[in-house]
Amino acid sequence: MANIPTFKNEEDGELYLSIYKDKLQEHFTLLSLAKDKLIGDKFTFAAIPGDVLEVLNDMVRNLAYEASEEFKIKHPEYKQDEDDIFIPYRSFQENVLVALKAALKEINSEEG
Repeated sequence: MANIPTFKNEEDGELYLSIYKDKLQEHFTLLSLAKDKLIGDKFTFAAIPGDVLEVLNDMVRNLAYEASEEFKIKHPEYKQDEDDIFIPYRSFQENVLVALKAALKEINSEEG
């Protein structure tokens, strides 16, 4: 889990929570865009198997990183020293393999 600081006062805690909510909304927006494009907008997140949702989330994180890097190439004033470090959770190939296995499992359970 992330290192949540021990807040010195209530205002700092509220500011942290506000930042967290903004980041959550940003991630949800990106995740929704990816879901709608890759799976379809008729599916709810609750209907997506956990393994597929995990792969989708990993893809969103990688795409967000790539988009940020491309943006910073076009706007170097946004680049910071620590921007050069990014270790994806899994490779794209691993993500696709997990998604395919989950889809096959779902198909097999529907046929069985």
